[in-house]
Amino acid sequence: MSAGYEKKDVSLKGITLIGIVSIIFVIASVIAATEYYSSVREETFNEIAMKPVSKKLIKLRKHEQSLLTGYSVLDKDKGIYQIPINVAIKQVANSY
Repeated sequence: MSAGYEKKDVSLKGITLIGIVSIIFVIASVIAATEYYSSVREETFNEIAMKPVSKKLIKLRKHEQSLLTGYSVLDKDKGIYQIPINVAIKQVANSY
C-alpha cells in the first residue's frame, strides 16, 4: 500500500535546465522586442522627417507669419488696426 506521498526526489538537473532555458527565452524575447521597437520607431521618424513639405503648407505658414508680424488696417472707420503680436504683448504687459 502507498504511503500517500511521493517518495522520489525531484530532479534538480531537470528543474535547473528548465529554469535556465526559460530565462534565456525571456531575455531573448526582451531583446527582440526592444530591437523591433527601435527599428519601427526609427522608420516612423524617418518617414515623418523626410516627408516633403507641401507648397500649400509653405504658403500658409508665410501668410500666418505675416499676420503675426505685420501692421495693417482692418477697419479704418472703427479704428481697428492690426499690430505685430510681440508689440501687442508688450503693450498689454505694460498696461498691467
